Amino acid sequence: MRPVLFFAAVPIALLGCSQDDDSNRNAEAAVAAGFKPPTVLARADFAMDLDKRFNRLDVNGDAILEPNEWPPRYADRLARLDKNKDGKVTRNEFFEAMMARFDAADTNRDQVLTSEERTAADIPRDGAEDDGDGDSSNGNNSAAAF
Repeated sequence: MRPVLFFAAVPIALLGCSQDDDSNRNAEAAVAAGFKPPTVLARADFAMDLDKRFNRLDVNGDAILEPNEWPPRYADRLARLDKNKDGKVTRNEFFEAMMARFDAADTNRDQVLTSEERTAADIPRDGAEDDGDGDSSNGNNSAAAF
């Protein structure tokens, strides 16, 4: 009797996991209307992602970003990050500049960026900004938002 109950329960459980058409239509309508759910980004999370981002950009692995590792259209960004104006961006220069941008956007100084703070600072959500590494859909990589 127990095996029969088990085999009867499995299809019922699977039906509960299926997506219904209403939720898909609602999600599509929200996207079409430009709805963006609220998000928060903690400073600590942002800092942890910076190393990953730097390593992805540092093609030759020498811990220095050079102009040939950055698409030409982003040369101005590289120049802004290059504090000592030697034509290269070290990991430290990169980290300091990115953290300064986060801190400037964090207007209430609570070490968390809200959706409102990101909007006010004109910072894209969820890494939507093309950061120059050729991957404009960085997923949930928080550091890519800068």
